[in-house]
Amino acid sequence: MAKKKFEVADVKYAVVSPSVEQKRNADIHKSVTFGKLARAGVMFRESLFKVLREGGVWNDDKETLHESIREAIRDGLAKLEDGKLTEDEAKSVAEGIKSSRQALNVLLADYFKNDEYTVEGMSEQAKFQFLVSQCTIYDDSGKKVFASLEDFLDKQDSEVGECAALEFARLYHGYDEISNPEDGYLKTEAPQEKE
Repeated sequence: MAKKKFEVADVKYAVVSPSVEQKRNADIHKSVTFGKLARAGVMFRESLFKVLREGGVWNDDKETLHESIREAIRDGLAKLEDGKLTEDEAKSVAEGIKSSRQALNVLLADYFKNDEYTVEGMSEQAKFQFLVSQCTIYDDSGKKVFASLEDFLDKQDSEVGECAALEFARLYHGYDEISNPEDGYLKTEAPQEKE
């Protein structure tokens, strides 16, 4: 079982990988939340771009820019995969890809900012919160920190709640290990000290 430790106010905590049963219960919680939100009339992701267009947040110019940035990323990745570049050329292409990814994130910020208010975004958040409530333990005893999902929701803005959510995201989604294909071309070795 994977585990990430953290400490708050001299108390040692950890988050652990969810069990099969915890994952199943989290999926059930997500599904129930999805149904409630859909019946309540919350917007689906599919409708988000339409709403952003109608509100003037997204337009044809942004759509064209979005497509050109994605094409630049695809073209750069193809050049790297081809393997015919010199080391300096590969590094330059990788820097271009990284810059394009950053530009894409800036361009899509309004979409991502609003996605959390869609049925899918809220359901995914509900699943995540359920898992954090179940997988946060005291490191020394292994006992759960939060008595229930409601207990976690009451305490999620506390330092322990925030740290638990952050560390669980790193563990569950592998944030510490995520990299893009171009990252290997951008790593530089530290200079060796002379003896």
